[in-house]
Amino acid sequence: MTLPELCEREIRDLHAFFVDWRAGRLPHTDEAFDRMVRVMHPEFIIIPPNGKLEKLAPLLGRLEVGHGSNDAFEIDIRNFVPRQEWDGHCLVTYEEWQNDRGSKSGRLSSALFTAAPDIDEGVRWLAVHETWLPGKSPTP
Repeated sequence: MTLPELCEREIRDLHAFFVDWRAGRLPHTDEAFDRMVRVMHPEFIIIPPNGKLEKLAPLLGRLEVGHGSNDAFEIDIRNFVPRQEWDGHCLVTYEEWQNDRGSKSGRLSSALFTAAPDIDEGVRWLAVHETWLPGKSPTP
């Protein structure tokens, strides 16, 4: 697979993991949660739509305790576009559409990956920056 193809697969697979983790369909074990840990670069950051930069450790803590918290959570990934590729890095954009118990939202995400041939997924996340799509912030 090409680097952009690995990135697209990883985006879809990780978001499927989020849905299954929050729904409690995955066991609440270190082994199951390791799927999240191994694909994140130690210096990973995310800037969610609220603009508050979050580092990896707090993000992992927040996600870990969310296990089984919402069996109605849905994510749909749309419009994946590779933007740049250089020296084992790839910058992509995609839309993330969420339905959280009837509250629907859409965000545009930019993600930066690095090639990681040492893991099955083939890439690690370096950074994500998200912004609400026009008129698509969460609504009841």
